[in-house]
Amino acid sequence: MLLVAVVDGRVLGLAEVSLDPPPPAHQILLPVPSAHLHAVVAARARGQGLGRRRELAARQWAGSRGAQQLIAGIQVDNQAAIDFYDRCGYRANATIRLRD
Repeated sequence: MLLVAVVDGRVLGLAEVSLDPPPPAHQILLPVPSAHLHAVVAARARGQGLGRRRELAARQWAGSRGAQQLIAGIQVDNQAAIDFYDRCGYRANATIRLRD
């Protein structure tokens, strides 16, 4: 689902939310129905509630489809996004290691 914020004919923000497939029964971790969220707001439009409204709509959409948690993947150096998701009630839960 793509949730777009258009102001005066310009796209100033969006949130993309996608439901994860059902977890397999043999999964070691607690299988929780989940969705992933990615949100972005144009720099000039930040602080006006566009991101917060997109996040809320994404959470409601995912929840109405059975998701019990919403996961936001954030680059470790994106402090603005970390702060945004913290303000929305998200918490750090995992560390991902990448190898090129």
